[in-house]
Amino acid sequence: MDKEDVLNRWSEYIGELFKDNRGERPAIKKNTDGPPILKAEVEAAIRKMKRGKATGPDGIPIEIILALEEMGIGMTTKLLNAIYDNGAIPEDLAKSVFIALPKIPGATECELHRTVSLMSHITKVLLRVLMLRMRKSLRPEIAKTQFGFVPDKGTRNAIFTLSMLMERCIEVQKDLYICFIDYSKAFDKVKHEKLFEMLNQLDIDGKDLRVLRNLYWDQTAAVRVGGELSKIEGTRSRGRQRITFLDSLSSFVTGNNKDNIALLRMTEDRDRSSSSSSSSSSSSSSSSSSSSSSSSSSSSSSSSSSSSDNSKHNNNNNTKSNKDSNNKKKKKKKKKKKKKKKKKKKKKKKKKKKKKKKKKKKKKKKKKKKNKNKNKNKNKKNKKNKKNKNKKDKNKNKNKKRNKNKNKKNKKNKNKKKSKNNTKK
Repeated sequence: MDKEDVLNRWSEYIGELFKDNRGERPAIKKNTDGPPILKAEVEAAIRKMKRGKATGPDGIPIEIILALEEMGIGMTTKLLNAIYDNGAIPEDLAKSVFIALPKIPGATECELHRTVSLMSHITKVLLRVLMLRMRKSLRPEIAKTQFGFVPDKGTRNAIFTLSMLMERCIEVQKDLYICFIDYSKAFDKVKHEKLFEMLNQLDIDGKDLRVLRNLYWDQTAAVRVGGELSKIEGTRSRGRQRITFLDSLSSFVTGNNKDNIALLRMTEDRDRSSSSSSSSSSSSSSSSSSSSSSSSSSSSSSSSSSSSDNSKHNNNNNTKSNKDSNNKKKKKKKKKKKKKKKKKKKKKKKKKKKKKKKKKKKKKKKKKKKNKNKNKNKNKKNKKNKKNKNKKDKNKNKNKKRNKNKNKKNKKNKNKKKSKNNTKK
């Protein structure tokens, strides 16, 4: 395929993914007299943003604003306050660029790619400020049983509670029914109209809602493939994947007790929107909430199952592609295992060689030490022998001198005696 055909295919795929018959902008039933955005809020939002992230269509990273220090923060606060007061978002800030990341290496189908939208870093700062303002009113509405996208909670807590439930049910010998639901492209399926209906019911400032509404309704998108851009026709009517506050909003949508799973509606004529739900049975008296969620999910999946013959054909194609991808994964796992085994063997051989070398070195060192000690002992003995010889020689010389002196004295005495005798005569 040519580059143009690839771009057209991607634009069609993403356009179909986000198509939905959306009505007019929802009216905001609240006062729009909120306080202005403070410099401290903007600074806190910029400090919390991650560094080294990909830029949007404007190509301005957050590092440039940080490098400008107070001047950059002051200019951004002015810009954000202008947007906040008017509610109108500039075209450059409402644009987003799509990039496709393969879920499986060597993927050729669009469905096997994860679409990520890159947006301007200034819009991210604005949205982070709004998120921090809205957090107080959103937190009490999120259910206590929710673990995803909630601070100080995670999958570990959910796994722990499930394991404790199962252990308790095994002890009491009661049945526990657990329903696992996996939504395909869940963030993309959130309906904007329903989302703003729910947000209007909360204690959120009208200015915040107006900015969010205009951002969702005025947004435009393009696809980047191989460094080239292509426009997507129409505006995006559903999910915006990489918005900073979306985690909080989506957790509010899925965790709210009023319209729990109804907002994550599955579209009728697309295989991409079908939810794969797998249930595993074990046990429990405390499973009434989970069984209710399973009944609601079954109703949503039944609506998606009533699709046309084309969707069935697409499903078959998808199952084939999934099988191929699974086979590829298995082969890759086997290759990885073989590589790991080879690496382990090599490591063992290297360790053995190192051990042998260490042993040899130790032996050599021991021999050297022994030889050194022997040489030292020999040298000590030689030194002692030399000293003893020198002492003996000295003693001999002394004795010789003594003997000489004695002989001399004796001779003198003899001569004296002779001289005396001669004188007498």
